[in-house]
Amino acid sequence: MLIKEHTCFLDFRRLGYDIYDIKARLFFKAEKEEREWFLSFLKQQEGTNNIFRINNTNDYFVEQRQEHFILEDLAKVRFLNYEQGWEVLHRASHSNDTFL
Repeated sequence: MLIKEHTCFLDFRRLGYDIYDIKARLFFKAEKEEREWFLSFLKQQEGTNNIFRINNTNDYFVEQRQEHFILEDLAKVRFLNYEQGWEVLHRASHSNDTFL
């Protein structure tokens, strides 16, 4: 069969939902006698998109993706405002410290 499966992904943002995407790329090494069990465990995990057997120092490369609906914003990352940013840059440019 040429086509293995059909997959449909809805764009919940266009439906008005706030969604937080989590994407993870993980590397695992398992003891030789535990590899079959560990692979079975990985396959059962919700959100696991791809599992690859790899070489070198790790045994598995796993890609995961999960989407979560935002119920309430409790806190957001706070960056420097414009004036604070210029003050930090000004101090850094007039000191002997390395800024970056």
